[in-house]
Amino acid sequence: MVTFNADANDYTQAIRYDELRQVWWSFASADEDAPEHILVMQRNPDGGISWAKWNFSGVNVFGLTRNAESLLLDDVYQTWDEIDWAWDDPTATGGYPRVLVGKRNGEVWISSSQAHDGGDDITFTAKTQRLSPYPGKRTRFGYVDVQADAVDGQSVTFTFSKDFAPESFGEFSMDLSPEGNRQKVVRRIPINAASLFLEVNIEYTGQSPVNIDFLNLWAKPIGRMREV
Repeated sequence: MVTFNADANDYTQAIRYDELRQVWWSFASADEDAPEHILVMQRNPDGGISWAKWNFSGVNVFGLTRNAESLLLDDVYQTWDEIDWAWDDPTATGGYPRVLVGKRNGEVWISSSQAHDGGDDITFTAKTQRLSPYPGKRTRFGYVDVQADAVDGQSVTFTFSKDFAPESFGEFSMDLSPEGNRQKVVRRIPINAASLFLEVNIEYTGQSPVNIDFLNLWAKPIGRMREV
């Protein structure tokens, strides 16, 4: 759940990021006097909308920047083991825009690149839409299977909310460390809850990009179903 301090709306800024079909807003929570978070809305290819909340202390203003030229091998000074960005990252292409975030202390961060910056871990929080495989019927949610890219030493935390309850129930930390030479990690997360719908919060703190391939939810209706 996201809360806002309406008295701090004068400090709220927004920017469109057309390349990713996103809109970013800075906002202050109910107990804050100035924006400390970024709310991102993304229009999905299927027409749906996804939301994400990023913790970004001191966010003040947004902007855009573009590389004058594409990244070339001659420009890369890190070793293979030191590189923490993808070779096909579009933000390394000349002319591709990247979102700048200006902070109240005068710092300017490039926030839409896959590589981390500033020397600190980046905290990312995403929330699914209401998951209701049997609309209008109470459902037994058993577990969810998750597949993600393996990232050594990193983990993702899943918390679950049901119906209109203000508090979440259950928390699961998924270790992303690779097993042997496998580049993917698959985990089964127990839920064991009965409700009309379910929401999943995904939180990650780290310095490397994380890619979650899918969440496969296992559920069945409560009681008998019959054709009408």
